[in-house]
Amino acid sequence: MMNPSRFLFIVFVFMLVAGCRSFVPFTYEQGKEFKNYLPNIQFYISQQILLQRGVESEEKIITSDSRKIRVEKNRKIMEIKIPKHTPGICRKTDGDELNKLYIQFEPPSENKERLIPFNKISKYDPVTDDPGAYMYQFKDREIIYEGKKYTVLFSQKKTRVSKGDTDIYANKTDETTQNHYFIKILYPLLIIDPVEHSSRFEKERRTVSGVKIQTRKDREEQGIFSNFFKKLSEYLFGGK
Repeated sequence: MMNPSRFLFIVFVFMLVAGCRSFVPFTYEQGKEFKNYLPNIQFYISQQILLQRGVESEEKIITSDSRKIRVEKNRKIMEIKIPKHTPGICRKTDGDELNKLYIQFEPPSENKERLIPFNKISKYDPVTDDPGAYMYQFKDREIIYEGKKYTVLFSQKKTRVSKGDTDIYANKTDETTQNHYFIKILYPLLIIDPVEHSSRFEKERRTVSGVKIQTRKDREEQGIFSNFFKKLSEYLFGGK
């Protein structure tokens, strides 16, 4: 039988060569374990987020690929799109309990925060005391973003159902086909790429950087990051 550590190593190498990405939800258990390193973890979102608000006539808006202005019923609408798998970093939390993580996907503007709050939620119903059974999800319908109130729109998925089953679903009908379907709202989860973090640790561990005299600050910083990536790698892959 193949050694589990060897199997994980083979999978890890295969994914690097193939260029695959394997995202997993970031759990509350991981958050508590690495709460001192949260700003150094690369987060992503599992689904798209779309923010909308009305634009005042005198407002000056700088548009970009992710920021658009559209006109709806003679009214200007500002849209900010945060696509699926957009990278982000944790800027703050609600305290030591880590019930909420505030993630930044865009640089701040004029000292105004651009943060998305992800709340701790349970995978199961009823809830459990297992910290590994909790993830972070964003479900707010309205948020304050860069100092202004935005309405939040989430991606949706249609699942076709038979007419006889529609009593247990929202009774939606496609007017063009008369097919019944169930609409699922895809609320985004906070996710990480364990291969990415493991490869960062391996690169740090194996790269020869030369020999130089280090200051006390250099030694402290090197120890902090080395310990962080080592612990995260061991936590995710069970390595030593």
